[in-house]
Amino acid sequence: MKKKIAVGACILALLLVGGGLWYTRPVTIQQLRPELDLEACYAITAYSSTGFGIEMDSVTLGPDDPLFQPLLTELQGQTFSRSIDNILPFELPSFSLSDLLAGLLHLDEYMTYIRSPDPDLFEWELHLEFASAKISDGQTPAGQSLLICYNNYTAELEIDNNTGGTWLVSTPDETDWPIQILELVSPDPMPSSYLINPRY
Repeated sequence: MKKKIAVGACILALLLVGGGLWYTRPVTIQQLRPELDLEACYAITAYSSTGFGIEMDSVTLGPDDPLFQPLLTELQGQTFSRSIDNILPFELPSFSLSDLLAGLLHLDEYMTYIRSPDPDLFEWELHLEFASAKISDGQTPAGQSLLICYNNYTAELEIDNNTGGTWLVSTPDETDWPIQILELVSPDPMPSSYLINPRY
């Protein structure tokens, strides 16, 4: 009996590991959202800020804009790995007890810090609009869109899914790629370096 339980537990563990590896495998946006055809994107509205606490600038790019195709190509060529956090029934803590105690001991300094613009921090959002979408029943609903956003204060990259939520994802070049996107959409000159903060 104990041997059967042990075998069953091993099989279950292997299934969980295999499922986790499959879920977190690198995939393209087209694989994440197969109902959307990136070639049918007719507008990209980009919001960006280069400094914590600074209002975001915005620009809307169409197919005739010289930055539109390079930006779309960057999105088409990138792969994303979904975080296992997306399917866990609970949220993993993003800080340790020592971090919490240190924050409480230096609360005044922290509040001053978060209220002050920091040129090493940046964020951006990309809103892609589609003229048509491929769905199973053959209909073409209007107003299909895709949201991709990044914040290097938390080092979190998110892509919205088709159920009203978002996927937390990562890229193979998670340090450089967000900056490459920022360079395409930001009206401000890029500082010489950015600090990419680890999530944990």
